[in-house]
Amino acid sequence: MSSTRFSERKWAPILFYGLPLIVYAATVLPLGYWQRDLMNADAMVYIRRAQYLLHGQFYWFISEHWSLMLSWLIAPLLAMKVDGLYAARAVLALVGAVHLVLVIALMRRLLNVHWVWHMLAGMVLAPFLAIVAVRVITPDLLLGTWLVGYFLVVLDPKLPQKRWRPFAAGVVGGFAFLAKAFALPFVIVHLLATLIIHASRIRAEAAAGAAPTRGMMRRAVLSAYGRGLLGFFLVASPWIAAMSWKYGHLTAGSAGAAAHGVTGMELVRVTMPGFGIKSILTLPPGPYVTPFETPEKLFPRWSPFASRAAFRYQLQVIWSHGLELRRYLSSIAWGQVALIGRLGTDWRESAHRPAYHRAATSSETHHRIVRSFNRLQRLSPPAGP
Repeated sequence: MSSTRFSERKWAPILFYGLPLIVYAATVLPLGYWQRDLMNADAMVYIRRAQYLLHGQFYWFISEHWSLMLSWLIAPLLAMKVDGLYAARAVLALVGAVHLVLVIALMRRLLNVHWVWHMLAGMVLAPFLAIVAVRVITPDLLLGTWLVGYFLVVLDPKLPQKRWRPFAAGVVGGFAFLAKAFALPFVIVHLLATLIIHASRIRAEAAAGAAPTRGMMRRAVLSAYGRGLLGFFLVASPWIAAMSWKYGHLTAGSAGAAAHGVTGMELVRVTMPGFGIKSILTLPPGPYVTPFETPEKLFPRWSPFASRAAFRYQLQVIWSHGLELRRYLSSIAWGQVALIGRLGTDWRESAHRPAYHRAATSSETHHRIVRSFNRLQRLSPPAGP
C-alpha cells in the first residue's frame, strides 16, 4: 500500500501537468504553422521594437504606449536569425504553456479534488489556450500569465501575517506591469482589497478573547500593503522612470489615455477637424517606418471637463459601454455568474459536491470568462486592458 501511494505521489505531477501540455503542444504546433505568416498591427510594432533593442537604439525602444516585455522576449530569437513573426509566435506559444501550468496550479490551490480531475480540466483548457496563443501577436496572454502567478501568491489565507508574501505579490505584479500597463491600477487596487478581506476574515474567525483589535489589523494591512507596493515599484519604477525621462513628464503609460481618446472621435471630429488624417500621414522622427509605432501622437486627447458638451458626451460613452457590457454579460449563463462569485470563497468547504462537477465547471468558467472579456475588449478598448 505504501509503495503504491509513493508511486502515485511521484507520478501524479507528471500526469496532471504533462498530459495537458501534450494536448497543448499537439494543438499549438499545427495552429502556429498554419498561421505563421499572419500579421497584425501590434505584431509589426513589437517586432520592430525588438530590433531596436538588438541595434542598441534604446531611446527609440522606449514607448509610452507599447509595453516592453514581449519585445524583450522576441529579441533573443531575432539575434539567432529567426524570422520576426516566427519568433513572436514561438514566444507566445511558450507563454501559453507556462500559462497552462500556472492555471492548473491555481486550480489545485482552489479545488480540493483528486489530481485526475485537475489533469482533465487542464486537458480541456489546453486547446483553447493554444488558440489564444497563436491567434494574434499581443501581450495579453503574457499579462494573463503573470496575473495568474500573482493570484497564486495572494491566494494565501494568512497573506497579511506573512512578512514577505505581499512583497512577492508586488514583485510578480511589477512584472505583470512590464507585460502590460493594465497591471498597474489592477494590482494596486486588488492587493489592498485582498489584504482587507483576508484581515477581516482572520479577525472574524479568531476566538473572542484572542481576536486582534481593528487598530492592530489596520496596521498589519497597511504594513503588508506597503511591502507589496515596495515590491511592485522595485520592478516597475525603472521602466516608469525611462518613459518619464523620454517624454518629459511623469507617466506610467498612455494606452489608457489613447483608449479614452478613441471614445471621443466623434467629438474630436467637430472640435479638431483633420486630426486623424494629419496624424496618420505624418511620419514621426527617428527610425520609425509608420506613425503607428508612436501612437502617443496618433490618438486625440480630450477632457470631459473641458466643456458641458464634452461632459455630456462622456456620460453618453459611459451609458453606451454599460449597455454593451450588459449585452455581453448576458451571454454568460446565470449559473456561471454565480460560479464566478463563488470563486472568491473557500472551495474546500464544498467537498460534498461531486469532484467531476467542480473540476469541469472550473475549466468551463475559465473558458467563458476569457472568451467573453476578449470579445468585449476587442469591441470597446476602454472597457478592458
